[in-house]
Amino acid sequence: MLGGVTVLVVSVAACFASIEMPRLYKKGWRKELYLYVALLTLGVTLSTIIAFKATVRSPLEILVFIYKPINEWVGSLF
Repeated sequence: MLGGVTVLVVSVAACFASIEMPRLYKKGWRKELYLYVALLTLGVTLSTIIAFKATVRSPLEILVFIYKPINEWVGSLF
């Protein structure tokens, strides 16, 4: 069942890409094309991860990891 969901997500993404990417290429919108491909890839990847019910770490944990040492250092100054 999960493989079917993945195939469905990838198929829908391929349909959207086949419609939008030629338009962006013909208009010469290279930056928009790269952004479209990046966001579409990110969306398909996240949808597949969610379909497999994998645990995804919160982005807040990354911020805490980065800012906790800085906070402790600044706290030690005062």
